[in-house]
Amino acid sequence: MNPGVEVTQDRRTETILITLGIRNSSELDLLLQHITVNGQCQQLVDRDKLINHLIEYAKELKKRRDQSQNQTNQQKTEQSNKQGIWSLEDVTKFWKELGQIACTQKATTWNMLEQTLKRYQEVLMGRVDLVSRNDELASQNEELRGLLQQYVEGEKRDLGNAQMEQVGQQIGNKNSRMAARK
Repeated sequence: MNPGVEVTQDRRTETILITLGIRNSSELDLLLQHITVNGQCQQLVDRDKLINHLIEYAKELKKRRDQSQNQTNQQKTEQSNKQGIWSLEDVTKFWKELGQIACTQKATTWNMLEQTLKRYQEVLMGRVDLVSRNDELASQNEELRGLLQQYVEGEKRDLGNAQMEQVGQQIGNKNSRMAARK
């Protein structure tokens, strides 16, 4: 593409069709059958499987074109090859190589993602342990708080009873002194 030329959706679509070597609507229909789920245009196949489906499409397209080539003469075949950007063999080779590259890159990406997720899982499991310890300590604190409260109340009662006894003894002593004076 030339710099400064506006890239529109139509131009992108046309470029993709030319790159894939699609020449007519029947070849486009064949492509759609290969890259959509159940051959219906409602949902595309998964990205992981797209390369394989495009390779199958290229093989079937080659097979169909080979059959049509047998019916036409050699000159028409040479002219049709000159019209496309790539020959069918080049397109097939391109998609095979791209499929191998994409798989290697995806494998590396998935391995890194898996390692990262394992580390994240370890962090989360550590947090689970800390939360359970925290809950355990909170329950122990509540239990100790209750026991301390009971102890303090018992001491108050004992202290209160001791004071009452002391006061009672003091009153008793005063009464005995008063009775002795009388």
